[in-house]
Parts: sequence; structure tokens; C-alpha cells
Amino acid sequence: MVGWIIASLVILAFFLPWARLEPASLIGHVSSLVEKIAEDEEDGFLQDWVLMREREWDLLFRSPGQGLSGFQLVMTVVEEDISNQLARAWINMLLGSEDAKFTMGSIALAPILAVVISLGLVFNQVPRLFYTITALGCLIYYLILRWKLNESFGERIILHVELSYGIWITLYGMICLTLICILKLIIKD
Repeated sequence: MVGWIIASLVILAFFLPWARLEPASLIGHVSSLVEKIAEDEEDGFLQDWVLMREREWDLLFRSPGQGLSGFQLVMTVVEEDISNQLARAWINMLLGSEDAKFTMGSIALAPILAVVISLGLVFNQVPRLFYTITALGCLIYYLILRWKLNESFGERIILHVELSYGIWITLYGMICLTLICILKLIIKD
């Protein structure tokens, strides 16, 4: 039951805002931006790979309904108009990748993995390999996305791109799905 709820949250988070441009914060001075980057670059392992940085936590609910969702980001690859080209450039900066199709396809993996895992949780006779592959898939998804977000942290501050709650629900949901798959592997013994 918990697995279905978490999988549902990951699917829902795909349609919630992931990131937004915050023009109100464009007023800051370059020196204050450099100070923010320097402060946050000194974070430890826990802050970089598990928890949200203090600045990201502060900005999380400032404009909760604004921004582009994971679904909208994926759709920018499909349509070729000028606003989608701008959105593609923006998300490539956000995730630090030059290959737009790969980046957008990898964003779409979260709800796909959540659906596959929830289907696997319905059936009792699922092979151990299924849980192993899905646990690895969720963990790899989390680590790569978190690495990309860590690498682009300075650029996000300079360009005033703020992460929203959709991406954090997705990230932490993927970790929870990883743990559920591992528990299913242990319980199957």
C-alpha cells in the first residue's frame, strides 16, 4: 500500500512545477551572488546528496504554482516552436546537458519507473530480478539527477532559476521506491 502511494506521488509530481525563473530575484548584486555560491559550495556530503540546501529550502514554497512541470519539460522536445527552444536551452542549463532529447527522456523515466513498480507490487509472483532492476533504476535516476543539480547549482543562482517542489517529490519518491524494492527483495527470502 505504501509503495502505491509513493508511486502515485512520483507520477503526480511529474505534473507539478519542477523549476521556475524568478525575475524578482534579478535585482541582486554580483557580489551577493558570489557570496551565496561560496556559502553553498562548502556544504557536506549530506547536504549535497541527501538533503536540500538551505537556500533551496527557503525558496521552495515562495511561488508554489509557478514554473514548468516535468511533463511540460518533456513536451518541449516534441514541439518545435520558439518558446520550446527557449525552454530546452533553459532546462539544458538546469540539468547541465547538451543533448535535449536524452535529458527530456530521462526526466520521463520517473513516472515510467513508478508505474512499472506499482504494477509489480500488484502481483505476488514477481521475480527477484524485477525488484533488483527497478531498485537500481530508481537509485541511478536519483543519483544522476542529483549530480546534475549539484553541478549546475552555481549557474542556477546566477541565472535565478529556482527548483520547485515537483522535482523534490520526484527525487525523494525515487529513493523511497528504491527502499521499497530492496525491502521486497529481502522479504521474498
